[in-house]
Formats: sequence, C-alpha cells, structure tokens
Amino acid sequence: MTTSKLASDRLPDVDRIILDSAWMIRPCELYKEEYRDCTMVRSRFHQLFTTGVKRDCSQWKTDYENCLLWRKNADPEAAKKAIQSESRRVAYRISTVMDNEIWQLRDTPPENWNAPLPEALERLRQNRQKALAKSATQTDTKVTAERLNPDVEKG
Repeated sequence: MTTSKLASDRLPDVDRIILDSAWMIRPCELYKEEYRDCTMVRSRFHQLFTTGVKRDCSQWKTDYENCLLWRKNADPEAAKKAIQSESRRVAYRISTVMDNEIWQLRDTPPENWNAPLPEALERLRQNRQKALAKSATQTDTKVTAERLNPDVEKG
C-alpha cells in the first residue's frame, strides 16, 4: 500500500485509474512467495493429484516482476498489468462462488442458530475458559521495584 503511494508521489501524471486501483497490488514479496509455493515439488504433486495437470505458475512470476517495476521505478505500464492480473483473479474467485450449484444460500438463519450448546460441549467450553484464566494469572508478570529500577541493590 505505501509503496503505491510513494510511486504516485514521484509520478503525479499517472493515470487516475492506476491511482484508484493501486491498492489492489499486493506487496511484491507475496507474489514471489506465491510463485515459490506454486513451483515446489510438494505443490506440483498436489496439483497433479487434484487436477491431473501441473498449474502454470508463470503469472505469479510476471506479477512479481511488474510489482517490482512499479515499486522501484513507478512504471505505470507495470502497474496496469499488475492491476489487470489482480482483477482477473478477483473475477475468477467471484465467478466460482456465484456458479456454485452445490450449496444453496440461505435467506434467513436457521431457527435454532442461538440455541444453548449441548451439555458436553458446554462443559468443554467452561473448562477451556477456566484453563485460560488460570494460565493468564500464572503468566501475569508482576512489576517489581527491581524491574522498574534495575540499579537498585537487592536488600
């Protein structure tokens, strides 16, 4: 986010579209990490197992390079490409949700959405709260004179 602001400060005549959409550009390190994750042997095995083919990871690398160009040189073309790529990702993600025919969306919550927990779950919840409270009091650091002023001699 801040890198986009810096880039826009250096280039005041950048398209308004780029400035309005620059928030979509992720930190460059995330693109690099996505590319690395996509190309790992473990990921490749998972891709082959779930879809039968290896995914094309080159877009992550391209996005990383465009992000660096935008961050370092305030290159408006690189920003446009990165924004277009993110827009395609968002559109694809939304389309998969909207095209889902397996789950039926609710109009209202279930009638018993706020019903009390079953007895066994309620006991578990209470025990967890007690354990959390106990561990909080045990690890609660007490401020002593020695911690406030370590130069004072112990008496």
